[in-house]
Amino acid sequence: MTAKEFSVIGKELLSYLPGFALKGRLVFIKPIVHTLRAIYFDASGFDRKFFYVNVFLQPLAIRVDHFIFSAGWRLGKLWTADAPDLIPQLRKIIHAEALPFLARAESPQGAAAAAIALQKSEDPGVQQVIAYSFARAGEITKASNALDRFVRLLNVTFEGQRKMADEAMQLRAQLLSRPDEAQRQLDMWEMETVRNLRLEEFR
Repeated sequence: MTAKEFSVIGKELLSYLPGFALKGRLVFIKPIVHTLRAIYFDASGFDRKFFYVNVFLQPLAIRVDHFIFSAGWRLGKLWTADAPDLIPQLRKIIHAEALPFLARAESPQGAAAAAIALQKSEDPGVQQVIAYSFARAGEITKASNALDRFVRLLNVTFEGQRKMADEAMQLRAQLLSRPDEAQRQLDMWEMETVRNLRLEEFR
């Protein structure tokens, strides 16, 4: 499916999702504060009429230029664009599964709790969400422990993961010694990520 075709589906769903906005393949809760709480329509590589639907949380303090689906899951299996009951079925599963999960993550504390509830903390991506959410919430002890665990899950022989580990340890040190400075750093990282994701107008 093209981005335009996804947009048509997204616009139909918006009428059932007050407080949400649409950009491309992303449907998300606005305003975006500390955590992106979203549903993403992902094209299938098998056939252009098939697609997947992902619900996920992404703390903006994690500096990236792409969406991270670790703290979330696929809604249903493979969806068919020309199914006659597509919108009612999407609406049903979004209201039953996605909305309670996203609503729980309204605050950074809630985002950490929602990620923990996934019971996937051995996944470094999920552990990163937990750690950075606790950091943003100012939960210094919980953030410190979670950042330690996140770093232990990384393979630092890879440059990208080594950089993530270094940044996580720097954040941990700031939280423990200069918590106000750590929060200012997190503010800057959030603004950077919002720019990278091109979502500035929704903050």
